[in-house]
Amino acid sequence: MANYPSTQNTDDNLYIAVNNLSTVLTDDPLSDSATTVNVSDASSFPSVGIITIDLEAIHYTGKTATSFTGCTRGFDGTTAASHLVNATVFHDIPAAHHNVLKDEIKAISDDLRAVAAALDDADTPASTATDAKDRLDQVVSQLKAITGETNWYDSPATTVSALDTLLDSTAAALDDTDTPASTASDLKDRLDQIVSQLKAITGETNWYDTPDNTIAALESGTVKTTGAQSIAGVKTFTDDPVISDTTEPQLDISETTNSIIVRHRASNSGGNFAGTVTNHDYELRANNIPGVQLDASNGSAAAIKGTSTNDNATTGYVGETVSSVVGTYTNFAGSTSYGNLTSISITPGDWLVSMYVEADDNGATVVDSQYGLGTNPSTTAGLAQGDTVMTPGAFSGRVNHSIPSRRYSIGSSTTIYLKYYAQYSVATPQAVGRLTAVRIR
Repeated sequence: MANYPSTQNTDDNLYIAVNNLSTVLTDDPLSDSATTVNVSDASSFPSVGIITIDLEAIHYTGKTATSFTGCTRGFDGTTAASHLVNATVFHDIPAAHHNVLKDEIKAISDDLRAVAAALDDADTPASTATDAKDRLDQVVSQLKAITGETNWYDSPATTVSALDTLLDSTAAALDDTDTPASTASDLKDRLDQIVSQLKAITGETNWYDTPDNTIAALESGTVKTTGAQSIAGVKTFTDDPVISDTTEPQLDISETTNSIIVRHRASNSGGNFAGTVTNHDYELRANNIPGVQLDASNGSAAAIKGTSTNDNATTGYVGETVSSVVGTYTNFAGSTSYGNLTSISITPGDWLVSMYVEADDNGATVVDSQYGLGTNPSTTAGLAQGDTVMTPGAFSGRVNHSIPSRRYSIGSSTTIYLKYYAQYSVATPQAVGRLTAVRIR
C-alpha cells in the first residue's frame, strides 16, 4: 500500500540501494525469532533497509556499527530460519524494493489524473491542504478571485500590465472637479471623485494643497475660520485688523429661542468699508436669555433691560428683591432694650438694603429712640453710628424715619434685622415698618 498522499515518502520507506555490499554473521547461531542480527561490520549499510541471509529477507529499522536492530523476520514473503555463524549477510534488492516504488508511482499518477480532471475554483483558500488536488483547487480559486472572471481559466479583462499603465495615467491627471456619485465607470473616475471630496473637505483651491485646519486642530479648538460660522461651545476669536469687505463683518451665535449677537462694525471717512479703517463700533446684544437682556449699539453704553411685566427677578439674578413689611403697630421692647421689628434673609452676593419706620408714642413719654440694620437677633451686632443706625432721640405723636440704602457684600446667607429701641415711661410706644433688599450683582 502506498504512503502517498497521506504521508510524505522518505529514503527510509522507499529504501536505498547499495552495490556490492555484504558482511558476515557473528551470531552462533542466529535463531529464527531474534530481532537483533549481530555482524562483523554494519557501518556501510543504510540506517533502515532490508538484508538477506541464505533465503530469508529481514527488514531492520535501526543499526549500530556491528548489528541490525528492530528486525522483522521472514520479511516480504520469505520464511524466518536460523543461520550459522560466518553466513554471508547481503544488501540485495529484493521484490520489496520494486513493489514499494511501484505503489508510490501509481498513487501519484492516480492523484495527478484526478486533479487534472476536476479542479474546483470554489475551494476556499486555506493555510493547509490534505493533498495536491486540494492545494491546486485553492490556487485556481485565488486566480478566479484575482481576475474576477466566471471561471479561473477565462482570460481576464485587464492584465497587471494594463492596470499599471492605468495607474500611471491616473496619477498624472486626477480631476478634482468630478462630482462624487455612488457609481464610477472606472478606477480613474472613482479616484477623481475622491480627490474632489478632499478638496471640498479642506476648502482649498486644489485637493493637494495643505489645509488651513486639520481634524486634530478642530478637536483641540485651535481653528482658523472665515465667513459665516455656526459654532457651539465657548470659543476665542481674534479680529483681523485689516477690513476691506464692503459688507458688515459680524459673528452671530444663535439658538432656537435664545440668541446672542456680537457684531463688529467698521467705517471710514468715505462712508464705506474700503480703505483705511478709522472707527470701530462693537455691539453686544442678548435677547430672550432668562434673567438678562443686553443692548449696546453704535458705541452707546451697555444697558441691562428691566422687566416689562412687573415681575420680580429670579432668585440669584440682578434685580432680585426681598422685602418684609410690618403693617400692624407693634410694641417696642422694654425701655432701653433693642427689639426686632422684622427681618429678611439674603443669599450670597451684593445687595442694597433699606429700611422705613413709622413710630407712635401711644401715650408714652419717649426721651430717646434708635433704629438700624443689625445682623444678630439678640445683640446690637452690625449697628454702627453713621452707617447702619439712626438716633432721632425723643419724639411725641407719630414720626417717620428711614435708611435709604446700605450695601451688603456677603459670601454666605445672612439675616438682616430691623432693630428698634426707645427709652420711655408711662405707656409703651409702638411702630410699623418695612425692610427691603435689592440684589445689584
